Amino acid sequence: ALEEGELTVRDALTYALDIQSLPKKRELAMLANCTSDKKEANALRLLASKTPLGSKLYDALIVGQHISLHEIPEYFPTCQPTLDLLWEMRGKNTELRDVNAANTPRYYSVSSSPLVQPKTVQVCFAVVDY
Repeated sequence: ALEEGELTVRDALTYALDIQSLPKKRELAMLANCTSDKKEANALRLLASKTPLGSKLYDALIVGQHISLHEIPEYFPTCQPTLDLLWEMRGKNTELRDVNAANTPRYYSVSSSPLVQPKTVQVCFAVVDY
């Protein structure tokens, strides 16, 4: 049973962890430490480095292709971060009742009511060009 104020994994991933934004270089270095394949770990360390090549690759791959934190394991399959590591990197608030816990920006908003149109969902979003 959860104690008062404790989060489930689902709640943490839904309300308190921002895994959709771009990983910072410091976070890529942390992820390299939980990557079992040496080539993948070294590639993450290179992306995290402040060298000209590391910066160029970071800009091309992470920024240019908008690779978010949750997509890193798709590119580096042996990268297996623990929930504790993700919490250390991105955790916001352990108290769901706190207003700030739900203030993670969304890229869309549902703008319809099931009372008016029970079989239709309308979504509002903005297109941002980088």
